[in-house]
Amino acid sequence: MSIQVTIAEAFKSYLAFIDDWDKKKNISYHLQYIEFLYKIKKIHEPTLTTLSLSNKTIIIEYFTVIEAIIDALLCQLLVKVDENHFVQIEINEYTGADELLKLAKKYKIISQDIHTQLGQIKGTRNRIHIKRPRKKQKYEYKEYTKELLEKYEKTFKVFLEYLFKKNNIAEYKKYPWPWKVKL
Repeated sequence: MSIQVTIAEAFKSYLAFIDDWDKKKNISYHLQYIEFLYKIKKIHEPTLTTLSLSNKTIIIEYFTVIEAIIDALLCQLLVKVDENHFVQIEINEYTGADELLKLAKKYKIISQDIHTQLGQIKGTRNRIHIKRPRKKQKYEYKEYTKELLEKYEKTFKVFLEYLFKKNNIAEYKKYPWPWKVKL
């Protein structure tokens, strides 16, 4: 059975506010992958552990996309230094997620509320990456629940809709949210 996903061009059209074609293309591929993961979950109805690990991967991908969009927007930002001069801010390719989120808030790419929500998903993503043995550690299937995934689906949607509205993406209501895709 072949799993069809939304074409990358469709995702790119919603990312019109990103100037860098390569970044836009790579973000689109990650959006396709998120959709693919949701379709796999619908087709296979995984067991608790596999479902939790799928949720974990989706959460990681959500923050990967968020981080890439923020990085792209910061890299194209011009800041006024005086009446006639604008400069790009310095964004090192190794700038961490915390710094990217701070800069995005500072330069009003995101609101304070969205900054707080993205901080939560970043914290969960970091917990995913840094698994140290600890006493009373939850089992994987108890860690990355349906409720946690739904929380971050909402965060992802709030983030993208904020950017769609801010950048006048007229057709944003037709965006193919991955949790709503049909087989």
